[in-house]
Amino acid sequence: MSGVILMEQAVIYLKQSGSESLEILLTSTKSYISKLKDEYIIKNVLFDSFNDTYQLDNFINSTSKKLDVFIIDHLINDEFNLTVLKEVSKMENFRIEYVPRNT
Repeated sequence: MSGVILMEQAVIYLKQSGSESLEILLTSTKSYISKLKDEYIIKNVLFDSFNDTYQLDNFINSTSKKLDVFIIDHLINDEFNLTVLKEVSKMENFRIEYVPRNT
């Protein structure tokens, strides 16, 4: 199978900034995903508003995480969620990658 490139499977987690409108979020997300889809097989895209972690919490608590990389567009400042996410990534054998989204 020489010459075959296997693309990694990714889940993208995006968080709306406090000053970002929904329209700007969606526009920048389209461009962001377009760039990433050349490098990864995008399995899912998760969105949270600036003061919410509902989607992140659901991801952490889900049972099956068949992915290679969890891509975040922002630094996770909540120490608890960051610690839990790191532990889940170790148990489920995926890495967390920070790829900033231009807004």
